[in-house]
Amino acid sequence: MKKYQKYSKELKQEIVNRYWNGESGYKLAKEYDLSVAALVYQWANVAKKYERCKVNRSDKLVIENQYLKKQLKIKEKELQKEKLRG
Repeated sequence: MKKYQKYSKELKQEIVNRYWNGESGYKLAKEYDLSVAALVYQWANVAKKYERCKVNRSDKLVIENQYLKKQLKIKEKELQKEKLRG
């Protein structure tokens, strides 16, 4: 039984980038001697999901940063009021 071929992340990313730039998945599979063109499509789908997750994580950080800035302003106002009273 033949073992599965492992491909580097760099090679996968290069193939996916070329696929996203309009090259045929079949052509790329043939050029890189992949067993099936479906690998190209699969790698592209995984990369797309990963990119969406990166954007979502980035958005969460922005929202969290905005929240923390608001909390800081509230605390600063409370401290100013205490100074004026005391």
